[in-house]
Amino acid sequence: MCQWDRTLTNLPLSYRNCNCSETLQLLDDALGLFHENKDIFIDLGIRNNFNLPKLHATRHYSYMIMMLGTTDNFNTEYTEQLHINYAKDAYHATNHKDEFAQMTQWLERKEKVLCHDKYVNWQLAGDVESEPHHSHPPDMTFRHLQTMPKHPTAKAVSIDKLVEDYGATYFREALARYITQLSHAEDPIPLHDQALEVLAHDIHFPFRTLPVFHKINSDTVLVNLDANTEAISAGIEVLVPSHLAYVEWFSPFPLAPD
Repeated sequence: MCQWDRTLTNLPLSYRNCNCSETLQLLDDALGLFHENKDIFIDLGIRNNFNLPKLHATRHYSYMIMMLGTTDNFNTEYTEQLHINYAKDAYHATNHKDEFAQMTQWLERKEKVLCHDKYVNWQLAGDVESEPHHSHPPDMTFRHLQTMPKHPTAKAVSIDKLVEDYGATYFREALARYITQLSHAEDPIPLHDQALEVLAHDIHFPFRTLPVFHKINSDTVLVNLDANTEAISAGIEVLVPSHLAYVEWFSPFPLAPD
């Protein structure tokens, strides 16, 4: 019972909105513990087998999280849809006697009709000189696009709380510098660091709270700044389309290894 309690406790790690190597290892350990003890349900006659698509998918959770990011906003609905297309619809087309052979034949005929329909449409298009198009699997290039939710998680978070609880230590200073830079973006002479700091010190915010989005992946990246080392400053900010993101810079790598 203790092992099963540990398994059920660690399984929710798979849908956390933030994971690390330690939590992924806990997830793998929990799944391994489950597979080691699942046969008890077969021995007690509760189940005959565990040939379930959703259960099989759990073996790939850790790898897919590392490759594609966290699983928040994802679900297993695609297996339910496949069950409708390949099982329920096929079963309704049979006479409910010896249904497996009839379902297989129904699916095979449906695929042939679909392929023939595509071929007919290709011929009607008049492109008879070239060969029919054969789809190729996509390349393995990973393109990650961060999608923002429509509404913030917290609509009014005080700036003090952003500093103390969210770890945005230099949020006030970074936001003041950002507003100053926008205000003087069209100046013929760019602001120097000292002038920027002086003007930013006179910025007063007409608000005390800000909306905050929680379910956004926080990643560590390597940034190539070339020779522009002056761009590094504590609490530097970047502009993401329609949203302001607070980015914390870590110490740059030394020229020589430690």
